[in-house]
Amino acid sequence: MTSKDKADSAWEETTWKGHRLAQHRAFLRLSFADKLKTIEEMGEFAAEIIRRKRERGEPYIDPETGELVRGAQTQRVGEDPKPYPASKEGHPPASP
Repeated sequence: MTSKDKADSAWEETTWKGHRLAQHRAFLRLSFADKLKTIEEMGEFAAEIIRRKRERGEPYIDPETGELVRGAQTQRVGEDPKPYPASKEGHPPASP
């Protein structure tokens, strides 16, 4: 591979499609055991995210049914957002 090919390859990875293809190539290079480990870790990560969303009352997609579970804190269209909670020191939180 020439330096020009490397440069072209690097630019291709800056697009969504190029980045996704680079991720697929990297995954294909893994051994079978590493692929299984990676998939298990992604499943654990997804389960943790859903658990946190349930605890906070945020909406999420149920992995069993594929349906949207509206959280207790779901904001309706045209509704004002809830205020930020006060910080522990009694100072207002920084704006995002």
